[in-house]
Amino acid sequence: MNKNSIVVTLLLIIGLSACQTTTKVENISFSPDWTVERMYSKNVQDSFEVSVQYPKGYDKNASQQYPIVLLTDADLYFPLVAPIVHQYEEVGIWPPMILVGIGYGSLHKMDSLRNRDYLYPEALPSDEMETSGGGDQYYHFLADELVPKLEQDGFTNPKRILAGHSFGGYITLYTSLKQASLQRKDFVGFVSASPSLWYHDFYLQKNFAESDRLTNQQIFLSIGGAEDAEWSLKPFDRLLEVLESQAVGKHLHAQIYEGLRHMDVAMVSFLQGIGLFVGAE
Repeated sequence: MNKNSIVVTLLLIIGLSACQTTTKVENISFSPDWTVERMYSKNVQDSFEVSVQYPKGYDKNASQQYPIVLLTDADLYFPLVAPIVHQYEEVGIWPPMILVGIGYGSLHKMDSLRNRDYLYPEALPSDEMETSGGGDQYYHFLADELVPKLEQDGFTNPKRILAGHSFGGYITLYTSLKQASLQRKDFVGFVSASPSLWYHDFYLQKNFAESDRLTNQQIFLSIGGAEDAEWSLKPFDRLLEVLESQAVGKHLHAQIYEGLRHMDVAMVSFLQGIGLFVGAE
């Protein structure tokens, strides 16, 4: 191989390495109210579809600072929550806000990848599932890539709320815990609907019990009254006891929806939690 070939090969290797370690964004669609971008995460080493819905009349008031709600499992929940946000804005129930959905591009991909991204640490044999426990990488995608991207796009209001259900509720609480440990303020509120507290031998409960830096966090926790008593309701009560004993207790909001099952509580929790943190402007 001659010297020129070696130089070209090295340049190609460097170029490919740069592509793999920098955040890449590709526009997929755009409308006056809604944009969708494919965003590559160097932390997760995979791409996400990030949907952003603007307030009504956003183009006329683009300089105004709106609260921001980030929603996990967006392939399922973003199309359901987005029109309600606009409708509530129009009738004056909620103030204008930016809604950000973090999805995978399809329900099938979401179902296969959310285990990888929303749980931490790696699953135990007792969990009866296989997952690498990539929740920490997903946290860094949120905090170190997505939030800076939103700020770069002009969405600089520090009033950011993270919301999720089930495994999405788990990563929401994990983000609260991780943020506190790092003394960061990327999110001011967390809406965790029926989180999977049983995971990894009740990992979240044990680690919240050991944390002493949750002072300024707003947490909304919910569960369905018809959920499994041993694996859902009792862990929910134990976590409430832990959080209420700490400084976060005065910023803790809990709701048990009597008669509702696990999948029933997602939407009502999002509406109640968003309304609690953002609706009262």
